[in-house]
Amino acid sequence: VPIAYSPKEKTLRRVDEDPNLTDPVFSTMPRMGFEITGYNYDASEMTNKNNIIKCVSPDGMSYTYTPVPYDINLQLSVLSKGTEDSLAIIEQILPLFSPEYNIAVVVSEKLNLTFNFPLILNSVTTSDDYEGDLKNRRIVVNTFDFTMKVKLLGRVHTSTSGIIYNVDTNLYT
Repeated sequence: VPIAYSPKEKTLRRVDEDPNLTDPVFSTMPRMGFEITGYNYDASEMTNKNNIIKCVSPDGMSYTYTPVPYDINLQLSVLSKGTEDSLAIIEQILPLFSPEYNIAVVVSEKLNLTFNFPLILNSVTTSDDYEGDLKNRRIVVNTFDFTMKVKLLGRVHTSTSGIIYNVDTNLYT
């Protein structure tokens, strides 16, 4: 099933402009579109913001401060010509979530840092949109609402100087 970053309303408007689905973009149904609907700071997951994450390697030291937790709201829309196609897609997606699916992400290669980000399925809604009689264009829209708990990392600072063993200074008055 093709997927693209696209709001549901924009996809439905394109279908309304081409009700017979003759445009090559809509000749293949079902289609999926997703969009980010919001960002929320997650104060319950925040730890001391002055904590430092360090990694010492032969190339030097890299460090950053505590990542900032955010909840990203996502919406996945599945458009299909009929109920049978939409149910086939739903029964492939729902078993993955109970109610979350963890995704391992390499956040920083310099720090050798990997986090697990849970993708939580909040709800699934279904609407059966059709105009006129049942022989005309019919679109079944399933909307999945997700929340992804992420940790955003700031700038990674690097130091290639290593350990300082000797210092020579000249002080003038």
